[in-house]
Amino acid sequence: MLKTCIPQSTVLQRYIDVFYILQTEQPAPITYLAFPHINTAISFFKGVSITRDDLHIGINEDGPAKNTCVEILGKYTRPVVVDFNGVFEEVVIIFKPMGINRFIKGSLQQLAPAHSQAYHDKTWTAFCKALFKAENKIEILESFYWHSLPSRKNLRPLNNH
Repeated sequence: MLKTCIPQSTVLQRYIDVFYILQTEQPAPITYLAFPHINTAISFFKGVSITRDDLHIGINEDGPAKNTCVEILGKYTRPVVVDFNGVFEEVVIIFKPMGINRFIKGSLQQLAPAHSQAYHDKTWTAFCKALFKAENKIEILESFYWHSLPSRKNLRPLNNH
């Protein structure tokens, strides 16, 4: 099952293009090519182990432990092969160009020098665990990102956020 949502908050829409929620239901393998783009993504995973090499990312079911992890994508100039294997959950946030900079500490180039890497920020790791326990993932995503904006008091929303 794949669910796609645009943030409800018009303030968040300035920085975030879309939220994807993927929950695989069968262990059938899926392979696709991820092409270079100008957006940045952060993925939250439950129940996977991740392998990476030069132009390949393997996302594999990680048994009954159902651990959680956070991945951040860097820039890449050639297509990357992505392999999904097994049953797991993923929540992806696709940021608009430069949008991620409003939510991270430090530069993206320092945090994500490779095409894909683990993101070991304590706040984001704790949020990942809470996200997969939540019933309404979109609501908790919106709340987390809204409260992560450093200067949200100066931003004028057009709706309830």
